[in-house]
Amino acid sequence: TYLTISNSIIRNNFAGWGGGIYVNANASPSISNCLISNNTAQVTGGGMSIYQYSAAVVSNCIIEKNTCNGGGSGGGIFIGDYPDNVRLYNCTIASNSSTSGAINIRIWKSAPSTGPKIFNTIVWGSVNSIYYLGLGPDVTNFNYCAIQGYTSGYTSCINLSGTNGDPTGPNFLDPVNSDYSLKYISPCREAGTSSGAPATDYLGKSRIYNYDIGAYEVQYSRWKTTASSTDWNTAANWEAGVDPATGTGDVYIPSGLTNYPTGSASQNFTIGSGKFMTLEPGAQATLGT
Repeated sequence: TYLTISNSIIRNNFAGWGGGIYVNANASPSISNCLISNNTAQVTGGGMSIYQYSAAVVSNCIIEKNTCNGGGSGGGIFIGDYPDNVRLYNCTIASNSSTSGAINIRIWKSAPSTGPKIFNTIVWGSVNSIYYLGLGPDVTNFNYCAIQGYTSGYTSCINLSGTNGDPTGPNFLDPVNSDYSLKYISPCREAGTSSGAPATDYLGKSRIYNYDIGAYEVQYSRWKTTASSTDWNTAANWEAGVDPATGTGDVYIPSGLTNYPTGSASQNFTIGSGKFMTLEPGAQATLGT
């Protein structure tokens, strides 16, 4: 019942229900940091199916390119019924398919159920991503999530364009080749909540400032508001200890600080190709060249 599955790859499987993983009634496993890919279900839940009265917790998982061939749908994941205790945190559910109904997520709720609680999760790849069986959406089903085609009805969620590289798209690095890490310019960066979310991402990397939406945390150099000195080359002055002196990453310097980075007389810096240096209004950075 309380099985833990972590840091695993579950792919190329087939089943009637839950092509990759099937969570039976009342079972409450913890599933984290897993890739669930290219599985097929004949009836419902191409990647995963979570059945009634479960308290399963799924976090930092990538559920992608799974298929459902049956009327139960849910190409990525099927959840229900009475799924009030199911929790999803910082998952990326993308590019799944179904012959009918929900492409990514199917939620089955019977009265008086309010449904699962899903946080910091990307749902992308189709405007027909989310379908309900029985009761319709509840405002608490999705929280701080990024959903393609979203308009209203959930809590603090954002709408994603179906075009990955659009300014309002998820801006995955390479979704065609299953790389769902986020670019610095993604609207999912720092748009999540820390409530219940794991402290590290899919790769075990630390959060930087506000939590991101999705399985990956954008890694960049953010000058700390509590920097102990003005020394650009002191790694401890940067969030997560990232030292940007080589110019290979993105750099962010907030405003309203006591200590701003000044480097030294010989401190040179080149913004890397395709990278960004962002200074908030009123922020400062002093460099030699």
